[in-house]
Amino acid sequence: MEYPAINRSLEVEESFLFDEEVCGNLTEDYKRVWKEYEFWCEGVLFSILGLFGLISNLASIMTLLSPDMRRQTFNQLLAMLAVYDICYIIFNVPVHANATLETVNHWFSVSDLLSKTYVYVLYPMSAVAFCASIYMTLAVTVERYIAVCRPHQYRNISQTMSNTKRLLVYIVPVTILSFALNIPKFMEVTLTQNNGTNEVDPSQTRRDPTFIFWYTLSLIWHPTLTTGVLPFIGLVYMNIKIFIGIRQSRQVNNGD
Repeated sequence: MEYPAINRSLEVEESFLFDEEVCGNLTEDYKRVWKEYEFWCEGVLFSILGLFGLISNLASIMTLLSPDMRRQTFNQLLAMLAVYDICYIIFNVPVHANATLETVNHWFSVSDLLSKTYVYVLYPMSAVAFCASIYMTLAVTVERYIAVCRPHQYRNISQTMSNTKRLLVYIVPVTILSFALNIPKFMEVTLTQNNGTNEVDPSQTRRDPTFIFWYTLSLIWHPTLTTGVLPFIGLVYMNIKIFIGIRQSRQVNNGD
């Protein structure tokens, strides 16, 4: 398991990464190019895209929650998806920037507040926000699937449930499941002091052999299945059904 450290103690990890006996014959030029691409792609480019995504999602929320559009549950769900995407950006960009940008890394290493924020908020919540964004995408697709492929059921739901209740039916399970699947993330890292700087190290729980065994075994389930395979299958199936349903509806209307 790789832990983005708050100070340059990453050098220990990098020395293993670039160990010629482990990885083969890695030249100094290769290492330099590796770090340069990491800096520009994972550090600078990722941060710029994150800022662009933040602005775009804020604009989407303002549009979807305008007086004319917020009446529909589907638009409210899209707004909540944008909210979860914003959370993902807010929690993940600092984590990646801390691991690749020296200036950001220095800020985290000398500030107790930023260090604690990283350990107790940014690191675990980045995984939670990632799950929530994926599951909210599924929720939006489920809403459209019911509307297109189960119109009678959708009509009954619309008539018997308020918009707020329908919204909570999606939001509450998504939020609870996202936190539940990522509980171990809140126990993985701890904050230590070394020569006046802050470091992020694996916690005692994370070093426990029993925990390591079950944690490694659980990776087959999460995130491989929970945020990869199963959501992909669900999205493909529902979108195909939605496409077929819309096409059949148009054929019927054209026939009339």
